Amino acid sequence: MPCLAILSAPVSRHNTLRDTAIKLAKIEMDTEVMRDTLYSQNKTFHEPKPDHEIDKIIEWVSETISPDTNDSHSFKLISGLEALTMKLPKREMIVEEIIGRHKVIAVAAKTNAGKSIWVHQLGLALALGLDKIFGFKISRSHKVLFLNFEMDERELIERHQLLVTGIENRNDALLENFNFNTFGGKRSLFQDNWDSIDRTVIETGPYDLIIVDNLYACTGKNDEKNHDLKSILKRIISVSDFNDSSILIVNHHKKHSDEEVDLIMRLMDMDKSGTIKLPEYTKMLGVLEYKQTPNAEHMKQMFSSLDKDKSGCISEEEIKSLWNLFANNVDSELDDVEDIMKKMDSNKDGKIDYKEFVKKLNLH
Repeated sequence: MPCLAILSAPVSRHNTLRDTAIKLAKIEMDTEVMRDTLYSQNKTFHEPKPDHEIDKIIEWVSETISPDTNDSHSFKLISGLEALTMKLPKREMIVEEIIGRHKVIAVAAKTNAGKSIWVHQLGLALALGLDKIFGFKISRSHKVLFLNFEMDERELIERHQLLVTGIENRNDALLENFNFNTFGGKRSLFQDNWDSIDRTVIETGPYDLIIVDNLYACTGKNDEKNHDLKSILKRIISVSDFNDSSILIVNHHKKHSDEEVDLIMRLMDMDKSGTIKLPEYTKMLGVLEYKQTPNAEHMKQMFSSLDKDKSGCISEEEIKSLWNLFANNVDSELDDVEDIMKKMDSNKDGKIDYKEFVKKLNLH
């Protein structure tokens, strides 16, 4: 193709644009987003290239470069003997023991545990090159991008001012290493923000650490469903790989109502001690989440837990309570509960007794 001759020319700005385009093509970035990204990068050069040459680069990568997801290849292997004698480079740590270079890390806790303040403090300590943070050593000053999808702009700036003024003997000039996003009066929450994240990092980076606060608000997908979570994690990893950055994701534990907590206790507290022991937890979780075959003990525990009113039968509402609690690994709709009821309710009385419960689950 005509553009190949152009691409082979040893011009550094062209090679930079081409390399960017190749990386974007490999993560399947939308063509228009790619074009905007390359145009923005081109403007940073002392002598920008004409737009039509950038269009040729995009045409070339679109026809030539296969996305990583479809690039099937065999794995490179090393032997145990080779591994024994390999000299590994020293592992670079951003924060000793907790954050390595080019890693993806998650911080999760319940609501109002202070996660956002914790990661904000961490980012400032890294940008300012403090000796330690939370008792862990920091190697040097690092460039940090703090992406906020949690608070409004005024609240974030007020918190930032409060946190910074509480740091003694700081070098304010190093605060140039700490950047955070603004919304221009309009927050784009609960929709896919990862294209915007990608473009921001490309145009303003590189960054040693990208902090995203938080996972569920920066995407329109349900991070509690495995199918959705896989695509979210794939995108997070691609941003980390493309920019050679570590990414710290803030997330919330799944929130449960008091009724759900009560059901969890009834399900897993098999010895009725009032606490859930680790063996009890792992056994029941294996049945409910990982489709392990339940034994008679599990079945009795499940039935008695669902039969809250001790009527000897389970109603549709009681089945739904279990479904709502553990359906995060199931792609089916809640309407399927009605199908389950129909299949289990052999005498058509609208309830399921223990014999029907066991029979339809093939437990004898």
